[in-house]
Amino acid sequence: MSLFVDTSIWYAAADSSDRSTPDAKAILKSGEPLVTSDHVLVETRTLLHHRLQRKAAERFWDGLRSGIAIIEAVGLADFEAAWDIGLSWRDQDFSIVDRTSFAVMRRLGLDRVASLDKREFAASMWEPVEK
Repeated sequence: MSLFVDTSIWYAAADSSDRSTPDAKAILKSGEPLVTSDHVLVETRTLLHHRLQRKAAERFWDGLRSGIAIIEAVGLADFEAAWDIGLSWRDQDFSIVDRTSFAVMRRLGLDRVASLDKREFAASMWEPVEK
């Protein structure tokens, strides 16, 4: 079974000063097939570039290019599903990346996610992976 990887895990694995780095690296090295989205890629690369500079951002992107995870493109149907998710969960302040991640996970039949943002995923229908 594949594991969807959220921005928070990618970021923690790249930032050695993050207290969650060991857990994030353990999740990424677990041997499970990893899936992320192109939206998560862009969000993570932007965050890394802003906080850790370009070299860290490029190292992350290069890792994805080398096949550490499958990068699933967000399509028009996913955008529509993301909109519906927002309507269904009006009490939650999910970002567009969260909502499209949920839509991609639903489309792929994934029910597990690696994320440090447990509030968002716990409020939704996906099971956060604990390490």
